[in-house]
Amino acid sequence: MQLKHFRTNVKQHVMKETTPTVKIYEEEVISSQMPPSTLAMMPLARELHLILEPGLTYVRRKMTPALPDSCIFEIPESYQKTFNNEPFLIRDIIIRRRKRMLIFCTKTQLEVLFDSPVIMMDGTSSTTPPFFKQIYSIHALQYDSKLFNELKSLATEMNRSFQPSRILTDFEPSILSLIRPEVNLHH
Repeated sequence: MQLKHFRTNVKQHVMKETTPTVKIYEEEVISSQMPPSTLAMMPLARELHLILEPGLTYVRRKMTPALPDSCIFEIPESYQKTFNNEPFLIRDIIIRRRKRMLIFCTKTQLEVLFDSPVIMMDGTSSTTPPFFKQIYSIHALQYDSKLFNELKSLATEMNRSFQPSRILTDFEPSILSLIRPEVNLHH
């Protein structure tokens, strides 16, 4: 009976949270306070993929929002925060019709970025979700210098400055022309 109750609890948490299923499983084992005889019958977390994971993955997929069919869509609250409930979606900006910029990061990540004299950038357009033109790792640059303006604005809000002395990126002439005036770039 305890195992059935345990599985129900795990399933409910998987449906409500985006926390990895193994972590949910481990937390439920700890909080369950089951007797040692019952715990001995439970699979180890590393065995979870063989026993419970397929069903839990199915439940999680059913709860995951479908891919959007345009750039105008709601981002669920659970995707806007970290596991520690910190804000993660920092900016969600409509640039112009069918052009949207999303900036995901934590306050700590921004502090590291703003304090760093050297930043590295790289983008990809071959693996982007539908309706997004390009993805940049950590800091993006697209739609003119709008991203750098947003990063500077975020730095100001945090009483910091954003003036990297060096930017490392793969050679893309369009990027150089956009960021040069924003960061006093000399090439």
